[in-house]
Amino acid sequence: MASPVVSVSRVQRLPKKIFERDFLARVPLVLTDALSHWPALRTWSWELLRERCGERRVRVEVYEDGNRASMWAYRDMTLANYLDVMNGEEHRKYYLAERPLHEVFPELLGDLGDLVLVESERLLKQVTFMGRDSFSTLHYHPRDEALTVQVLGTKRFLLYPPWQTELLYPYPWYSPRSNFSSLPLDGTLPRERYPRFDEATPLEVVLRPGEMIYIPVGWWHSVEGEGQTLTLTSFWRSALQHWLGAPFGWRDAFNLPVMETLRLMDRSARKLGLQKPAYRLAEKLGLIDDAGKMTTYEEW
Repeated sequence: MASPVVSVSRVQRLPKKIFERDFLARVPLVLTDALSHWPALRTWSWELLRERCGERRVRVEVYEDGNRASMWAYRDMTLANYLDVMNGEEHRKYYLAERPLHEVFPELLGDLGDLVLVESERLLKQVTFMGRDSFSTLHYHPRDEALTVQVLGTKRFLLYPPWQTELLYPYPWYSPRSNFSSLPLDGTLPRERYPRFDEATPLEVVLRPGEMIYIPVGWWHSVEGEGQTLTLTSFWRSALQHWLGAPFGWRDAFNLPVMETLRLMDRSARKLGLQKPAYRLAEKLGLIDDAGKMTTYEEW
């Protein structure tokens, strides 16, 4: 077992060589002033987003019961409409999550600079999360490293190292949600059903505007927004020896062919108009939950 990590380091800036030597694929890190060259961190506001991008159509997750740990449907609306929803009484039912930056803010991409710790050409995707009192359930990134920048508002991260995986009750390795915990982290956790969770030790990080957190491959994390928040996250592929050699990396190696098979089945089912029966079958096999609320494979 790896040595325990008792806290997350917070530094203003860090040379890339030291980051790669001491932190990459090892432990989380918070940089408090590494992106001061970004105009976005000085000029972006909710009013600016409405003025510059308000007519842009965005895809939003909708949780009819207001429980963001449950399944969702998608709804398209203008960004201005979504900002109105964020200020309304039903804000918990809506969340703009993991949408590509070029889809949401194409007019403002020039306000973003480089990430300092990773070359831009290595990035797989850059996405945004925007909501009010948002919550992301406990999960990890199977093969990717991530840098998350807090632009507006404050978020609270709870992080667990890979070697605590068995204590976090992950879904089976063959599930499309194998990198998610099955723990009901919505205040209803029955301790008698999940006794090992008491042994898990989280690291807590509060991320404020202008700060950036590095989340290594395989590190579990849940994220909670305080009020209205806007976050940008960039992903790049971890080296094979890092994700495969991590504790329980075998889960992700075995899960890859399963996911590819499911994608092929989904494409075929959509062509034949058989999505719902296919989802019902997957539910019976224990591969997915609550198939009745699903409309596309992207929701698995």
